[in-house]
Amino acid sequence: MIAIVGSLDESREFEPPLKNLAQARQAAEEVGAGLAEKGNRILVYTAAAGFLETFVVRGYVASGKAKPKSIVARFPMGDETQFAEYAANEALFDPQRDRTKDWETSYYRSLRDVDGVVLIGGGRSTLITGLIAVTLRIPLVAALAYGGKAEEVWKVLDHNQDLPSASEINTMAKPGTADVAREWVESLEAQRRARQRQSSSRQKIAVLAAILLVGWVVTLPAGFILLRSKTPQSERPWLLDAIFIVLLFIAPLVAGCSGATIRALLPGQEGMTASSSVLGAAAGAIASLLYVGAQLLSSGASGGSPINFPLLLFGVGFGFIAGFTFDSVFKKLESVNALQPDELLKKK
Repeated sequence: MIAIVGSLDESREFEPPLKNLAQARQAAEEVGAGLAEKGNRILVYTAAAGFLETFVVRGYVASGKAKPKSIVARFPMGDETQFAEYAANEALFDPQRDRTKDWETSYYRSLRDVDGVVLIGGGRSTLITGLIAVTLRIPLVAALAYGGKAEEVWKVLDHNQDLPSASEINTMAKPGTADVAREWVESLEAQRRARQRQSSSRQKIAVLAAILLVGWVVTLPAGFILLRSKTPQSERPWLLDAIFIVLLFIAPLVAGCSGATIRALLPGQEGMTASSSVLGAAAGAIASLLYVGAQLLSSGASGGSPINFPLLLFGVGFGFIAGFTFDSVFKKLESVNALQPDELLKKK
């Protein structure tokens, strides 16, 4: 179901001003025809003259492809206006009266039910709708060529962050001829598919994050059990010590990868890539090695013993944190001047 939002009312003042009104109305009719041909339902809010809905509904019905109850008309209580096409095509309409007389309540709450938004012209509510769609990743088309707040929505679109691709955003800047209007409709479908792929990918990331999380958490009780024996270290089977040493170096690496994967699930993140997983694992391994090495060097002239549970516990903890914040870890490493040539020159 595609929400139709905007206004082409020449009697009102808009900022930016409306442009090419005759062409805009024809483009709206072409969009309506294209949506009907693709079998999309449309959600409309008013039959008042000048609003975008009147032109889209006209093209939608005129296409001859509209199905019964495919025009969902959601009006606030007390709004009795009807589309000119209603009398002769009543079966195509699905009127849904809201229980409130406040059109804003009826309007904005309906956006949770839509699968796409078409914006042409319009004022402040069009801008707000566009920003909601961008934020909630709802597929949208914002026409640039006809001004109004739809133009401002078009300007904020970014193919690196939002659903529309660069080519789709460029198509939205073109005048809405019959062919271009069909491309806009195709763009809505392409964006829906992209959102579904991202959702599926996110689910896979969540499963992987859970597996990695369980993986490094399990190493902690495993390491504790390995060291539980009261047998002196010199008499303990070498295999147990070897397994613990492996855990000491492998577990932080897994924890780092886990941290990077969990980070990809946070809002605003672009998602997990192979490079981010590798960087997370590397950051975890580096941070853990620095910690373990520092502890061993500071434990005495004998070099201490790596066979102790606190080393594993804190090593894994540092590994996870480093993987979760791997970009900060590598920036910090890049800023470290290990050789300090100025000090060397002074000593020389």
